[in-house]
Amino acid sequence: MKSIFLSVVVISALAIAGIGGTMANFSDTEMLDDSAFSTAYMDLLVMDNTGVFGNDDRADGSGQPSSINIEWAEPGKIYTGTTKVQNCGTVDGTLYMHFKNFVCSNVQELLHECAENCVEGKLIKPEPEIVEEYGGFLDQVAIPAAGVQGESCNMGDLVKVRVYYRGQLVELRGNEWNKLSKLECNWYELGLLEECGVERTVRVDMMYDNIKDPNWTGNKLFKYHPTNAYMADKITFDVNFGLVSVEDP
Repeated sequence: MKSIFLSVVVISALAIAGIGGTMANFSDTEMLDDSAFSTAYMDLLVMDNTGVFGNDDRADGSGQPSSINIEWAEPGKIYTGTTKVQNCGTVDGTLYMHFKNFVCSNVQELLHECAENCVEGKLIKPEPEIVEEYGGFLDQVAIPAAGVQGESCNMGDLVKVRVYYRGQLVELRGNEWNKLSKLECNWYELGLLEECGVERTVRVDMMYDNIKDPNWTGNKLFKYHPTNAYMADKITFDVNFGLVSVEDP
């Protein structure tokens, strides 16, 4: 009886071992070909003064010809320049704006065609500017010489700027209007610029402010005479745009 029992145990063990060996022989493999990981990209394009989109890929960073170019501005009037931007990449970005590279100058020749109707030859400076810069009389009141103003870039304190992006006012430095000189050398956030070539408009309003003489004793019509010192003067600047996909925390 004992030997029969041991025989049954041995047979059962062999049966279990046989089943286990059969299951271990089943196997299979599959493969995904050409798996890859590629990065997104962004490419900021800016419209130039001819209406063509382009980017600055030059080593010297000389940029696009500007579409923000205001000439013969009168004090107290608002003038507008616009440009369009595109993100031709595959990821949204936040658009930033930067005013820099200020250069100021006296315009040595009044190139406006109306000057030809008044004098022969070239009109170097208008007489009111000469009075302010070198001294003279206005309304029979002596005007002390203020010195030549055009090249000192004090004009940056007189030109006011406000910016709109996507039709909405962007309060740079928390203000609607800012002196151009106060905006120099800082980056300012404008807002979202979407992927895949969506066009957005950046509008820049500019205004040349009046300067009041607090000690003026003549007729009140001429109380803003210090403004004359900046006649036919010019300030140039670069507008740098930046696009950032991820902001640092």
